[in-house]
Amino acid sequence: MIQKKQVETLLKVNGLDLASPDDEIRSVLLSAYYNEDEIDTTLMILRENKTTNDRHIDGLHKVFRTNQGLTPEEIHSFLGIEVNLDDSIQARTAKKADTAWLRSLVFVLTTIISAIAGLFFAMYHYNIGIFYSS
Repeated sequence: MIQKKQVETLLKVNGLDLASPDDEIRSVLLSAYYNEDEIDTTLMILRENKTTNDRHIDGLHKVFRTNQGLTPEEIHSFLGIEVNLDDSIQARTAKKADTAWLRSLVFVLTTIISAIAGLFFAMYHYNIGIFYSS
């Protein structure tokens, strides 16, 4: 986890402060072997208010590292716009009746094909029917 104190110390050692341009901070972080994602996160941490820092970082973690959805408040903090989500939004999926009907159809077809295959195997094994040789 990237902590603001560690980054401030790294910048101070390299002769920079928090008010330095992003390009200079980025070059110092690149020389410290940070990757691009870590640099972007670090710049966001440095430029953010302390009161919203924890919630913003948790929201980013939720977006990029989990499959959880965002709350309207988190969307508002990211984008700066009001979002109204109703609980009436439903996923567009197939109806359960269609699913049950399709499953039963697949079961019946599988049973019929298996029975026919078993019948032909038995006829071949015992040399009867179309496999009878006189």
